[in-house]
Amino acid sequence: MSAAETTEALMVRIYLAGTETQRNLLLRRLRDWEQTRGATVFTGVAGFGDSGSARGDEIPTVLEFFDEKEQALRVVEDLKLAVADAHIVYWPVTVAATSGPGPSRP
Repeated sequence: MSAAETTEALMVRIYLAGTETQRNLLLRRLRDWEQTRGATVFTGVAGFGDSGSARGDEIPTVLEFFDEKEQALRVVEDLKLAVADAHIVYWPVTVAATSGPGPSRP
């Protein structure tokens, strides 16, 4: 992909509350099993779920990744079955290439 090229993808955002161990397991799953191009975890200071109640011992977390549409939709379907009590949202994005070589897929 040259510096001027773009490609279409899906941005996926997963809102969840859980422990650091659960977050790390999900991140490893996205990297090792689902083989997404990358992911970022944002940890919140506070939050609440559908009930409106804060969860004392759970860390509010947003995990985000983007990938080609077909790959991202497959991952979303897998995560719906594997991750309890999470909200998953996604939307189309345009990815602009950078001037350097990006990471390659295995």
